[in-house]
Amino acid sequence: RFWLEVTLPDGCVSVDAGRQPALQGDGPPLDVLVAEDNPVNQMLIEALLRRFGHSVTCVANGRAAVESAAIRGYDCILMD
Repeated sequence: RFWLEVTLPDGCVSVDAGRQPALQGDGPPLDVLVAEDNPVNQMLIEALLRRFGHSVTCVANGRAAVESAAIRGYDCILMD
């Protein structure tokens, strides 16, 4: 379990009727690397990120993430 607190500019997050927050950022799409060993979680994370226009690369573990990051620069790396 972890806690993350982020300060966002006004208008960046909205709440829809289902009460789920949705990012509405005006920034450019990001190139994201996701290190996740569970294939179902990979599919879920990838689908969510692509929905917001980001390009996603998934790898199965931290070692593969380090190797991939050494070859290609990513805007963001998500790993547990």
